[in-house]
Amino acid sequence: MHRLRFPAATLFLGLAGLSGFAALAQHNHEDPPAYLAKTELQGPAHFMVMTSFVLPELQSELGLSAAQVIQLQILKNEMLAKAKTLSGQIAARRKELDTLLAPGTSKGDLVRKLFEQIGSLKGEQMFTGYQTAIKMKAALTDAQRAKFAAMKPQEFHQAMTSLVSVSDRMEMMQFMGEDVMTEGMAGTPALKLR
Repeated sequence: MHRLRFPAATLFLGLAGLSGFAALAQHNHEDPPAYLAKTELQGPAHFMVMTSFVLPELQSELGLSAAQVIQLQILKNEMLAKAKTLSGQIAARRKELDTLLAPGTSKGDLVRKLFEQIGSLKGEQMFTGYQTAIKMKAALTDAQRAKFAAMKPQEFHQAMTSLVSVSDRMEMMQFMGEDVMTEGMAGTPALKLR
């Protein structure tokens, strides 16, 4: 019975994520549709971050000019630089937290404060991805924005897997808070099991 729960839950979450992509693809506004935000916050948030990684790669699909591609890459690189700074701060807070959680220590208020700081830094990192996606969409023409908004979830996923490099996909997963390790065979990312 337990063996069936994990695949079923994985399938459900995957379908929920795809429905989030479909709803966002039909919605041509900065914010996710209200009904989607209430039902599946992670879907739209992850979609916005993925947009920041995928849009610069859609040159032929959207008819992006060379100048637009450069502008989108610059925005992406600025986002990644800020994310690197935030990741460093998160790592420092986690190290402090590990020290406080060592056996023989009891510092409840400090532990709470560090958890709050880590949560705040992660939130800022996701908001940076959101802001970057908004700026990237603003760099598109109306026709390009409409074409992007009309992309089906399968097309978006295909673009992500075929156009975005493995290293960028790993960076995207780390940006979204996924724990990845690069010790997989032939550079293939492997999820860290806890």
